[in-house]
Amino acid sequence: MKLCIPTNDDRGLAATLAAHFGDARYLTIIDTETGDVMVERKDPGHHGAGSCETAETIRSLGADVVICRTLGRNAFARLAQAGLPVFTSDAASTSNAIDDYRSDRLRPMTLNDACGGRRHRHSPRH
Repeated sequence: MKLCIPTNDDRGLAATLAAHFGDARYLTIIDTETGDVMVERKDPGHHGAGSCETAETIRSLGADVVICRTLGRNAFARLAQAGLPVFTSDAASTSNAIDDYRSDRLRPMTLNDACGGRRHRHSPRH
């Protein structure tokens, strides 16, 4: 299983989760079977509201699941269309998010959990 976690930095398992999917500077991909970690810098020029390119990038990196703090409705819909389930996490680091995923402590996100727009104020978890 490969997990994609949008992060603020490129520190792999020590990276901090981005507060919002769209604000992530990196996509950290973790293979839970091999322990391999790959960090991909997001291209800020390709991100837009509901951009399908990020979903395509995540899929091309081999990810099966996305774990994030929150994301917009359009991004959620694009990820769902790409067959990528999204789980919400309040973890501080990617390693904590992985532990929570393995222990079934993360809940699947639904469209109702996604925020309504970029200026929408929200907590890390709805």
